[in-house]
Amino acid sequence: MRWTIKAKTIVGVAVIEITLLTLLIITGLNYFRSYSEQRLASETELVGSLFAQASKDAVISYDLATLESLISALEGKVHRLRVVNQSGLVLAQTANFDSRPFIVDESLAVNNDNEFAFEVPIVASGSEFGVAQIGIDVSAFERTMDVAARGAMAIAMAEILLVALFSFLLGSYLTRQLSSLRGAADKIKDGDFDVRIQRATNDEIGEVALAFNKMAENLSSARESTERYQHQLQEANRTLEARVADRTQLLEQANQSLQETANNLRKAQGVMARQETLASVGTLSAGMAHEINTPLGFIAANMKVMSEYIEELADNQHVAPDILQDMREIVSDNQQGLQRIKDIIKSLKAYVHDGAMVLKPLQLDQLVKRSLNLAKHRVRDNVYIIDNIVPDCWIEGDETRLIQVVTNLIVNASQAMPEGGPINLYVTRKDDRWCLHVQDSGTGIAPEHLEKLFEPFFTTKSVGEGTGLGLSISYGIIEEHNGELKVQSQIGQGSRFTVVLPIHQPY
Repeated sequence: MRWTIKAKTIVGVAVIEITLLTLLIITGLNYFRSYSEQRLASETELVGSLFAQASKDAVISYDLATLESLISALEGKVHRLRVVNQSGLVLAQTANFDSRPFIVDESLAVNNDNEFAFEVPIVASGSEFGVAQIGIDVSAFERTMDVAARGAMAIAMAEILLVALFSFLLGSYLTRQLSSLRGAADKIKDGDFDVRIQRATNDEIGEVALAFNKMAENLSSARESTERYQHQLQEANRTLEARVADRTQLLEQANQSLQETANNLRKAQGVMARQETLASVGTLSAGMAHEINTPLGFIAANMKVMSEYIEELADNQHVAPDILQDMREIVSDNQQGLQRIKDIIKSLKAYVHDGAMVLKPLQLDQLVKRSLNLAKHRVRDNVYIIDNIVPDCWIEGDETRLIQVVTNLIVNASQAMPEGGPINLYVTRKDDRWCLHVQDSGTGIAPEHLEKLFEPFFTTKSVGEGTGLGLSISYGIIEEHNGELKVQSQIGQGSRFTVVLPIHQPY
């Protein structure tokens, strides 16, 4: 349904007028009622006070005749009245008082029986001797309010009808003028620039008609000039478009070639840097594995034999117990040192390991649980894990390698908290990637160490606590999964390592 200007004018003005009149009537009636209620309340309070003052002596002396005469004097001004002494004995009352229960009203606005009921204490010398129960008939007050409301509604309806009539006449006038303007505009739209509007008035509508006619003249002149230049432009455009198309194609080809070259260079630089590192570490690992493992095996076997000899000497009473204990400690220290060397060789081999990854759908919560099972024996006793990983966070990756990364991050976080505390594990989402956060409350990492943190053999741990390859290996594994390994740290407040991996939906 399309609303015309006439309908909009009538409805709009009518809505505004009705709204304003309604607010005015409601406000006026509320003010009139409030004012009238205040006056009536003042009058009833005055009547009650005067009656209590006049009747106190009669109540004190039980002068019933005087009380009856006072009540008779007020019969025309009050609806009903009763005097009760302090013991609850009725001393005097109007004849109609017992026609219905007497219930004290809180205010004039809160009563439903056309009677305002209130009580006035009868006091003398600061002591209360009784109470006057008074009921005032307010039916006349309610009738006055009804008459005022009907009168206001009648005035409002008359005004609304007058405004509606004026709106109808104004809307009709505007509709006729706008219909003429629309008809002329339709003709111009169809290409008839010779149409003109007759100016019938000197008001704003007439000025619009004059401006429209001037516009039609300008459009007619402009169309002639446009048609004249259009042919010239078409010819020039044909030549220019052909030249621009040729240049654009050449530029696109050159730009695409440059982008491909830049991408290839970046990839090649990354691969070369990684390959050089792998080659260096690989050469070192291979040499160490060959040169160290063989003598290492001899030493380990000799230490085992030495340990057996020491136990045999324990049965010899000529060997001092202190010497046997020192020999046991020396052998134990050597075996621990040998195990440390084996761990270093194992880390070097893991760093240069380039076996094919086994990719499959994984859930981060299950991956973290398996990592916690592996890391729990290496976490400090005073460190506790807060696992807030939610289910259904799917990725695709090599489970073994990713567990190695998460386990390494958890163990590192534990080692960074000598005083103990929580390690918080949680997941957030950023665009099409899951972000697995491992946050500790440890000592933090110095700013000058952050840039070198993922370099091979770099470590901030004490001698004997790390090889400096754990984070470097983890960084390489995450890169192989098209992800990122990031770190944020502040001295004295802890560190947060974030593993960013692409989201994978298995279904």
